Amino acid sequence: MKGRSAVGGYAIALAAAAGAALCAAWPLPVELALLALVVPVVLAAFAGGIAPGIATTVLTAAAVVAMRLARGGDTWPGGEGAALGLFVVQGFAASWLVNVARRSRAEAHEDRCGVEEALRQSEARYRAIVDTQAEMVCRFRLDGRILFVNGGYARARGTAPETLVGRSFWDFIADEDRPGVRALLEQLSPDAPEIRIENRFETADGVRWTLWTNRALAFDASGRCIEAQSTGIDITERKEAEEALRESNRRKSEFLAVLGHELRNPLAPLSAGVELLQQPTIGFESIVKVRAMMKRQLDHLSRLVEDLLDLSRISRGEVVLRKAPLDMRDVVDAAVELCMPAIVQREHRLIVDTGRAPLPADGDFQRLTQVIGNLLSNAAKYTEPGGSITVTAAVEDDNVAVRVRDTGFGLPAECLDSLFDMFTQVAEHRERTAGGLGIGLALSRQLVARHGGSIEARSDGPGLGSEFIVRLPLGWEAPGAEKGVRHLFSSRTSPFVGSPTEKGV
Repeated sequence: MKGRSAVGGYAIALAAAAGAALCAAWPLPVELALLALVVPVVLAAFAGGIAPGIATTVLTAAAVVAMRLARGGDTWPGGEGAALGLFVVQGFAASWLVNVARRSRAEAHEDRCGVEEALRQSEARYRAIVDTQAEMVCRFRLDGRILFVNGGYARARGTAPETLVGRSFWDFIADEDRPGVRALLEQLSPDAPEIRIENRFETADGVRWTLWTNRALAFDASGRCIEAQSTGIDITERKEAEEALRESNRRKSEFLAVLGHELRNPLAPLSAGVELLQQPTIGFESIVKVRAMMKRQLDHLSRLVEDLLDLSRISRGEVVLRKAPLDMRDVVDAAVELCMPAIVQREHRLIVDTGRAPLPADGDFQRLTQVIGNLLSNAAKYTEPGGSITVTAAVEDDNVAVRVRDTGFGLPAECLDSLFDMFTQVAEHRERTAGGLGIGLALSRQLVARHGGSIEARSDGPGLGSEFIVRLPLGWEAPGAEKGVRHLFSSRTSPFVGSPTEKGV
């Protein structure tokens, strides 16, 4: 670039010399011709620097002298000599001044180009850093218009960054969170330029909880934020853990309240029984009745304490299962026998169908009886008197499945997932029954899991009954084939009517 400028300057010098020669040959006053020839000097200096400018001055002066001498002989008027000297001085001075101005202009241009290049590089580095970071970055105006998003933000939305510029970020915030987010953003001020906000953010994978660090970038004359930048991180797992902890604490509080209530209920009649037994005038028949009542209450307390101990032992992994090959039909028979008093008392119609073939499994007979008994006991408890309970057992795929269905209170859909958690009870059930600790299903789930199986609850909703399904891995064939074909119990007949293999048919 500099070489081309110098060549241009020297070309101007040659052209100026030729022009000077023509002017000197033309019958014009030399003073006027030299005045006009200052312009090429300036142009040469501007184009190529001080050297072409001086060259133009020297060549022009030489051309003028040569042509003037050729035209006028050896004589040289004094006025023309003074004009020529002044031209040379002016040419040198003009060349130096123009060169200084030219260099200053070039340096300014280089400085400006350097600043622009530095800005471009800085922006490129900024974009590279911002686009590759995992956090979401969004620069926006307070009316919601997006000015810039990084790759992380665009990936969360499942699109490219350029498609989001110009859109409103309010479209991606859950409706119920918008008033709160707006109120917090309006608190940004020169004195408080940063604020953190947690809200639900709609991503390509669904709604996620996000923590945004918002920093104000520009304010209007009144100090109101008009532009800001947010950096967001996904905190969904943390929010879910916090919610689970709150729910667990709530259930524990409810459980302790229920436990106190359940323990107090039998203590009151026991205390009254002790007072009666201390009366000197109490008769033998009254003593028998009081003792029977006290035994019932003590049995109830024992069951409560045993359930609590079982749950604690299983949670700590201290329960040792005595597994052996067994027939799940025998487990169902034992559980039915255990729960028959409650079923008869509430006048339920019980149907038990375990088929003709053995249902082999490997497990602890007493613990599995406890599980099925829990389900039957709940069915009897949460079904209105006169309702129906059906127990079926069969091979399904590679499992033995025991199903307990009832026509009882039913379950809300939102309770199905948490029903087997510790300290969980359905509020509607507690209002309609005598209560309980609500740990039976949690205990059952842990026992079934220890057997390598699963337990599931189903219901079409409140008032439409429920079904509980226990699935255990199919085991080797158990002894005792072809027993327990079909059992039908009614609250109005004894459970032991009929042959040993067909009870109550």
